Amino acid sequence: METAEEQLDMALSKACIHFDEKHYAKLQRAYQLLGKTHTCVDQLLMHFASAIHNTAFGVVHGFAGKFGISIKVIPNPPKNRSSQVG
Repeated sequence: METAEEQLDMALSKACIHFDEKHYAKLQRAYQLLGKTHTCVDQLLMHFASAIHNTAFGVVHGFAGKFGISIKVIPNPPKNRSSQVG
């Protein structure tokens, strides 16, 4: 079962770049049969956000490269420990 969900997730991520209405309808139906429609929506949002981020970064990086500007990728800042309940 895990492999089927992984394959569906990979197909869903590809749908964000090359959208095909019929293919997407089949993916929706598959998630519905698995009882995972909420998971489908969550994964779809994550994949779209990732695709937008990667595309935007590529455009900005390419533009900056034309002017000899170096772009540093800043890692995620550490979580605020004061907000954690101890």
